[in-house]
Amino acid sequence: MVIGLLLGIILSGFSRAPEKKTPVYKYYTAVTVQRDDTLWGIAQEHITEEYSSMNKYMKEICELNNMRTDAVYYGQKLMIPYYSHVKKG
Repeated sequence: MVIGLLLGIILSGFSRAPEKKTPVYKYYTAVTVQRDDTLWGIAQEHITEEYSSMNKYMKEICELNNMRTDAVYYGQKLMIPYYSHVKKG
């Protein structure tokens, strides 16, 4: 009886359909720095849950834009990465 119960529990785990994960796509958007903007503030507006930390996200933005520091300037154009579940064109 115990063996039958254990076998039933084991087999019931195999009968479930695997979870389907929604694909995630990486995109880039252009942002123009406005007065009083900071990289932290810009990153905070665009970060998505796929990034493990704000610091890593900001580091990626700096690398993408060939920035040596996190200083941004009024009128500067930045490429900002983000993820979406929506596939675009």
